[in-house]
Amino acid sequence: MNRIPLIVLCLLTFTALPLTAPFVHGYSQQDLDQLKSTKQCQACDLSNAPLANTTLTGANLERANLLSANMSGANISGANLSGANCMNASLNGARLFNTNMKSANLTGANLTGAYLSGADLSLAVWTDGTICKEGSIGTCKK
Repeated sequence: MNRIPLIVLCLLTFTALPLTAPFVHGYSQQDLDQLKSTKQCQACDLSNAPLANTTLTGANLERANLLSANMSGANISGANLSGANCMNASLNGARLFNTNMKSANLTGANLTGAYLSGADLSLAVWTDGTICKEGSIGTCKK
């Protein structure tokens, strides 16, 4: 007869367990260190990475996972972000002059105040999910 409350207690405990588990950053510290020291990080995991106000001019981030990364105010000019996953990334105020963002996924990204002059947005998935036309330079042509 006392089994039912015990079962309910166990279910509640296991249901709440993920809420008390430590927060997982997502990004690989090794990948973050590599990017900062060499500016090379192709196809690496930088999801949720703290990159606000960093200087990443000329960095190679081709096909990198930048999901929900904070790149607010970062200088990413002349970098290669082709094929990068920038979903829900914070790029507000970022400098993206002449950055290769061809085929990048920008769905849900915050680009408020971002500087995109000369940025190649060809075939990129724009913040609203539409695909930019080939030849979209500096602005997403839909």
